[in-house]
Amino acid sequence: MIEEREYWKKLFGNKLYNEIVCSQTVSNKFSIQPETWGNAKLEGIFAEVDEFIFSDSYEFLGDEVFGQFYYLYLETMIKYGSAKCYTFFQMSEQPEKNLSKIFINKIRNIPLRVLLHDMYAQKKQGNLRGKNASEEYEFYNHSFLGDLGHVRALSRSYPEMHRLLLKQAEQISQFVNWIATALTEDKPEIVREICQGKDYKKIRWIKTGLSDSHNGGNMVAKVFWITGK
Repeated sequence: MIEEREYWKKLFGNKLYNEIVCSQTVSNKFSIQPETWGNAKLEGIFAEVDEFIFSDSYEFLGDEVFGQFYYLYLETMIKYGSAKCYTFFQMSEQPEKNLSKIFINKIRNIPLRVLLHDMYAQKKQGNLRGKNASEEYEFYNHSFLGDLGHVRALSRSYPEMHRLLLKQAEQISQFVNWIATALTEDKPEIVREICQGKDYKKIRWIKTGLSDSHNGGNMVAKVFWITGK
């Protein structure tokens, strides 16, 4: 037990360990009161993703705790964003990779408690393989979270978690497209006042997570474009 506790502390960090591992048991309502929200387009895309096709945009998932879980939601986000964020995709140098990073930074903590609960449920049923917590985690991450069917089952068992993840996808899509649209419409003033007369054609990167405005989930972001500003 001491070895397992130390492993999870190292994996999550002390703060997340205390918040997640030492928290109360997860309920199928995700311990949050459900809200009235739905997006048929996002739900449709989520239902259509039927295989893992990893690209450079998702390479960072290997460094995420329970990284395999996020693939289905990231793929849903990218497909939705490519349709809804036309201006952003036109202006961005690496739209898929940038959108993926923004999304994962916003959602990474949402499913952790559910996934840890599910992993231990699988362990209790004798479904995990491994000599220690590290090996069991690797087995769970690849064998269970690498199975789209299992991830979909979790989304059905924890509908509030699923709703929160898709709602973030919708809000982030709106946010980055708003930034790209503003950069297009206000370009003459931005070039004159900020870029010292140097033109820009592409967004190099959008960095979010600086702060939250508590206004409809909007974020504060720093925008880098080709001039380096």
